[in-house]
Amino acid sequence: MQENPPKLSTSEIDVLNPKRILEKILSNWYIFLGSIFLSTILAFYITKETTPIYESEGLLLISEDKNNLSLDIFSSAGGPSENTSLQNEIVNLQTYSLAYETVKQLDLNVSYFKENLFRLKPIYNKYPIKVQANWEKPQLINALFKIIPGKENEFTVEIEVSANTQIYTKQFGGKADVYSPFKGGDLGPFQGEYGQIISNPYFEFSIFNGQNENLESVYFKIQGDGSLAKKYKSLVNIGPEGKGNTALRLKIAHPDKEIGELYINTLMNTFLASDLKIKSLISQQSLEFIQNQITTVADSLNQYENELQSYRTINRITNLSEKGSNILNETVKLDDELNKQNLRLEYYKNLQKYLTDPDGQNLLVPSVIGIEDPIFNNTVTNLLNLQNEKSGLKGVLAGDSFSYIRELNNKIENLKNNLKESNTNAILNISTHIDRLEDMISVVEKDFNLLPEVERNLTSIQRRFKINESIYTFLLQRKAETEIQKASTITKHRVLDAAMLNSSPITPKLSRNLAIGASLGVSIPLLFLIVWSIFYHKVVDPKEVENLLHIPVLGFVPREKEKNNILVHNPKSIVTESFRTIRSNLAIRFDFKNKGTIMVTSTRPGEGKTYISIKIASAYAALGKKTILVGMDLRKPAIGKELNSIHNKFGVTTFLTQEGEDWENLIQATDQEDLEVLNAGPYLERSTELINTKKFEGLMASLKEHYDFVIIDTSPIGLVSETLDLTKYTDINLFVLRQNYSFINQVQIANDLKEKMGFNNFYVVVNDMHKFGLDGHNYGYGYGYSYYSNYNSYSEDEPKGGWFRKIFR
Repeated sequence: MQENPPKLSTSEIDVLNPKRILEKILSNWYIFLGSIFLSTILAFYITKETTPIYESEGLLLISEDKNNLSLDIFSSAGGPSENTSLQNEIVNLQTYSLAYETVKQLDLNVSYFKENLFRLKPIYNKYPIKVQANWEKPQLINALFKIIPGKENEFTVEIEVSANTQIYTKQFGGKADVYSPFKGGDLGPFQGEYGQIISNPYFEFSIFNGQNENLESVYFKIQGDGSLAKKYKSLVNIGPEGKGNTALRLKIAHPDKEIGELYINTLMNTFLASDLKIKSLISQQSLEFIQNQITTVADSLNQYENELQSYRTINRITNLSEKGSNILNETVKLDDELNKQNLRLEYYKNLQKYLTDPDGQNLLVPSVIGIEDPIFNNTVTNLLNLQNEKSGLKGVLAGDSFSYIRELNNKIENLKNNLKESNTNAILNISTHIDRLEDMISVVEKDFNLLPEVERNLTSIQRRFKINESIYTFLLQRKAETEIQKASTITKHRVLDAAMLNSSPITPKLSRNLAIGASLGVSIPLLFLIVWSIFYHKVVDPKEVENLLHIPVLGFVPREKEKNNILVHNPKSIVTESFRTIRSNLAIRFDFKNKGTIMVTSTRPGEGKTYISIKIASAYAALGKKTILVGMDLRKPAIGKELNSIHNKFGVTTFLTQEGEDWENLIQATDQEDLEVLNAGPYLERSTELINTKKFEGLMASLKEHYDFVIIDTSPIGLVSETLDLTKYTDINLFVLRQNYSFINQVQIANDLKEKMGFNNFYVVVNDMHKFGLDGHNYGYGYGYSYYSNYNSYSEDEPKGGWFRKIFR
């Protein structure tokens, strides 16, 4: 006898065993095939319905100012040594304000849609209509306009408003756009023609036919620049081109091929223009200051010139004496120097206030008022550039929440600390120089007072005139220098590559989506099967059952396609052969050949114990052995349901309740020779007590004496007690399990019958085998069953159809 494999307890079933799962997959291959098919079809549909997204990208070179003193100061103050200027420009490019300026330059306010199966689908690239809004008039935004084509060139406009609908007035020249709530009004429908203006108090636009064929209904929406700026700001991705350089790669993913390229190009140009504007801001402020001073001095100069001319005419004096001329020249020279020093002193004092509180303060570059110190000029210029940059980001990046702002503040503070000390020293030096000039002027004025009155007055007038003339000349010179500086101001950044479109969409990818669909088609039913395996504890794999059982398995009975309970009616079927195998196993392994009693039971109804009882009885009758089938399921007899020729009007209960010992008249014949039936008979409440009587014992003895084989069909052993009482009359007890019906834990009941109750004559039959295993055969194996399990009849011809028929039958 073959050695039994190691036995497991019912709690040791490995529900996640790969082979067990693979067997379930192969036995349910049609589910996986259908799931994969549906998933790939769905993936294909989603791919075709998804709007393609195209990527456009450009390359922008960010050049650093190597002479930027602020960077040197910041680095020496213990700041990060890495190049943060590139990161700063990335932040600049990603600001809402720059996106808003970019959107302002483009006509992106109208979006188009068409009706789809479940929703409105956006239209890109090829637009059926073109809406041209008149931005000098208010427009109705966030409302859905529906264009319904009519006859020839006509159409109807229907409008659907929402909670977000507003009246939008676009402003230009740096003014803020105006948004006002829509409070309701006449919104049509309106009739119109292509190319004509459609006007209303809430909107004004023209619609042009974009194609020369009949249109279907088209929808469009108008959006404000603010929401568009937020949208495009989120679409742009900016990052360094690589290590060791300062180039930035700007990318945008957008469904419209042209808009993506256009936006990136406009964004880069707007960035360059903004950078140039910031660099030119200081020069512009200086020019405005100089021009205001020139206007003021020019007025004073004209006034003194008229006064001088009038005084000479009245007093009939043209020229000063030699002494007067010398005094005038010396005085003008000293006054000119004193005015310059006072102007510088005022600048340093303003700088001191600016360093303390820059808000609300206007500061010019030192060179405008004649301070020629290059280090000082460069430091102040860098400070002003950083302050202007910080002011430009106000409202875009809040407080110190960004590293860029923190770095900017650190640079400004370092510059301020360096300027404060040098500025204080400059104020002291200039104050001392001014005192010395004033003393020198006092000495000259003593000589001036000695001049005659007429000459003294003329000298005073000429003195004021020459001082203003000198200031005027100085301002004109500074204005020319500043204009040259402004004209020569350029941005050091530049576009290396204009935006280029990647002609292949980045999404959706058909191959990727089909692969994902196929993966989901496998993984979803696989996950279901794993979960099902964890919670579905029914008999499926007979090998698993054998490992759990502590009693032998006699055989496996396949599912019968055409039900026939008498073996002789279909002697060549695999069901008949399986019962012959069980009969042979009993004869060879347990020497059960010529005579004996077999009881068939199970743990719950529906497992096929009556069916097995009939088939076992038929198998022995087919050998010519006189066989009787006894129905001992006294509560719910089922033999009469299986065998149409058998009734339940009388039977075992009739014998147990009658007075005599005659049982022969209770026997019913069947269609098979040598097979008779003693049915259970009418229901009795005292069935358990009647079985445990001498009369029933005598009945069993008579049946064993009269018949070669007695087959007893009993009640489920787990539900009633009399089944165990019948075991004392039997030689062999068959315990029936049904594939895909009996629970795995029922195996423990069979084990307990042997181990706890001492029954050594219990054997298992697995009924209704129909699930396929790993090798493509039924789950039958051993005892000769696996050889013929693929055939309807072992003597019939192989069915036509080849391998295809084998797989799909």
